[in-house]
Amino acid sequence: MAESAALLSAAEAVLPAGRVRDLHAEPAQRMAELIGRGQEQDVFRTDLTATWLVSLVHYILHGAASELRAGRLPAQDAADVVTRSVRSVLTGGG
Repeated sequence: MAESAALLSAAEAVLPAGRVRDLHAEPAQRMAELIGRGQEQDVFRTDLTATWLVSLVHYILHGAASELRAGRLPAQDAADVVTRSVRSVLTGGG
């Protein structure tokens, strides 16, 4: 997780914002399809659109990277914190 945060920081410093967005488009589409299937199977919440849920997952990942860089999220806790947060967002549970 710490390596991903460092890589994202480096990419954002070198690449134009539009290019970073372009690089995220295909993974975001795959995630939207996965979430859509989960919604169809009543595994993931259906009160929010798949597109919005993808955005929330994206925000969680970026937030975790930011917290890692700031030293407010210990690296050894990051994967568990992200996993629990994403699971909660996608299922609507705790």
